[in-house]
Amino acid sequence: MPETVQSHKRRFARVRLRIRTRFRILTAEIAEDLREKLMDTPSVWAPENETVLIDLASTGSSNEAMLARAVLGLARQVGRLSHSVFDSTGPNAVGTLHQLSGGGGLLSSSAALQPGEQLDLRMWDEDPQVPPIRMLAEIVRVDHPTPGPFPLRFTAIHPQDRERLIRYLYEVQRRALREARTAAD
Repeated sequence: MPETVQSHKRRFARVRLRIRTRFRILTAEIAEDLREKLMDTPSVWAPENETVLIDLASTGSSNEAMLARAVLGLARQVGRLSHSVFDSTGPNAVGTLHQLSGGGGLLSSSAALQPGEQLDLRMWDEDPQVPPIRMLAEIVRVDHPTPGPFPLRFTAIHPQDRERLIRYLYEVQRRALREARTAAD
């Protein structure tokens, strides 16, 4: 009798990129506490009507667009400062996210990770366009020894943070399309 293979249906499109991350492996108890915290509070301070500000910031060089870009830049700086505090509060590892989507991605790291491990994961990159987002992630499987890549899925991320992440991924895709069109001309 043929073996039945359950297919996995993706809810989000994956984007190839490289984003530096910091993470720490959690116990089940700490992961559950963090899950509740992440679902109650976005990982960074975000201005009210952030989507409106992003749209306004992309409209050109008007005074309103410049002010919107400044407010968004300030929000990202606040997020990066909170990441600095995180980095100094305990053991953590560094990695790189590849093929990122709104539901997970691939993590390369020198840490020895095991399937089922829960990670307190923060996107952390010098690129000011990368939104500083904190999420709870689970290692899905280990296909290759260290440094991976290790497939992971996000098990807890605040809805605003997921929206911010997906918006960023769409922007990366739009930039790549513009560059491809420009190169073709």
